[in-house]
Amino acid sequence: MTICEGQSVILFGETFTEEGTWCRTTVGSTGCDSTVCLTLTVIPDPVADLSTNMNLCAGDTAWIMVNLDPDNTVFSWTDGWPDLERPFTPITTYVLILTDACGQPDSAVLFVDTWPPPIPDLGPDTTFCQDSFHVLQPLLPEGTISWMWSDSFPELERPVSAEGWYTLLVTDSCGQTGVDSVFLVSAFCGPCEWDIPNVFTPNSDGVNDVFRVYKNCDAVIHMRIYDRWGQVVFDETGQDPMWNGVARGVDQPMEVYAYVITLTWTEQGSEVRRGDVTLVR
Repeated sequence: MTICEGQSVILFGETFTEEGTWCRTTVGSTGCDSTVCLTLTVIPDPVADLSTNMNLCAGDTAWIMVNLDPDNTVFSWTDGWPDLERPFTPITTYVLILTDACGQPDSAVLFVDTWPPPIPDLGPDTTFCQDSFHVLQPLLPEGTISWMWSDSFPELERPVSAEGWYTLLVTDSCGQTGVDSVFLVSAFCGPCEWDIPNVFTPNSDGVNDVFRVYKNCDAVIHMRIYDRWGQVVFDETGQDPMWNGVARGVDQPMEVYAYVITLTWTEQGSEVRRGDVTLVR
């Protein structure tokens, strides 16, 4: 007996769905034994070796022979193409209808698209330390056949020691081009040299009128200053915070003030100094 996949046969009061031979022995009314066997053949669902997606260059045509299992499966293309070997062009969806021996239809669908433009990946904009270098390791898209740096650097992987824009142009097998650019910044990574004065004279004579940090690097400073009672008279963060001797709109008296200053020049580099400064008018 032959059935299609998904069907079943009931015999001997049992249900059979798998291919094979099954025998059962029964005793008749005369007392004699009799053996009945069932040989079951299951026809599998038809399968087409047709992928679900394909990419081609714009304007290209690919001829492909589609194989079926079982090979006697009835087929038909929804666009009326008569053969299993056929041309495929983008951008199109192809549907192959398969009909098994039991008349049950199934389908295989292939979407043909064009290759997207090739876009290389140079990574994010990056900051690297002065007196050091950063290595660019581009990731090339699938189908790339050639590449070129905008400054004609001869190697794909390149060390960079100067800050600025770096641009890579790629070409794929379809003749399409793509580009990516990255901006690299060279920064001081320390140790930062900095100096804190111990006296200042906020008397508006244009000389030493503010208390500030003198440094040789691009760093962020957090400056907090206390009076002799421990009250905060100045608290500021920035590239160059300055205290002019005024707190809450009032000129502060001549005396010694304590400070805590944190200087940060990279995410990994920072230093804290504590001390005092004398205000003289």
